[in-house]
Amino acid sequence: MAIQEEGTIKKSSNAAKAAAMILAIFWLLVAFVPFFFMILTGFKQKLETIMYGAFHLPEVLYLDNYKTVLTDVRFWIYFRNSVIVLGLTLVILLFFAACASYPLSRFRFRFRMLLYGLIVAMMSVPMHVTLIPVFKNMDAYDMPKEFAKLSAQDMGKVGAMQDLVRGVEKL
Repeated sequence: MAIQEEGTIKKSSNAAKAAAMILAIFWLLVAFVPFFFMILTGFKQKLETIMYGAFHLPEVLYLDNYKTVLTDVRFWIYFRNSVIVLGLTLVILLFFAACASYPLSRFRFRFRMLLYGLIVAMMSVPMHVTLIPVFKNMDAYDMPKEFAKLSAQDMGKVGAMQDLVRGVEKL
């Protein structure tokens, strides 16, 4: 039940509750299915997913994949690097979020609600939707040599075939 401004109690309709429940179940499935396939694929042998498909349950729980990952020293280096990047990102994000949220909450100015709506709208767009086009438009030839391995080579870029020919000539 929601309390209105006048102090009266407003009852929520059963249809609204049902719609919210259906949306919550749908969102749970959308979030859970990729996680389920990740775990399921981890228990399969190397070619089992390709041969039988992603929906096929593994015939035997193959634990060597997890053993290989957990005993590989590089995994723990990657994990440590991820934790460091996550920590630094969170500190920077919280600093700028606090700096931006204070004026929005304390001051009343003309386009405050419009600005707030834009911030909420931008937060609702997944990061990967905007990150992938930016990554595709990166020019590998404008990057420093240290970052060249991080760029994806696009065969549509001018010079990609020249790189291929140079690579073959080195062989």
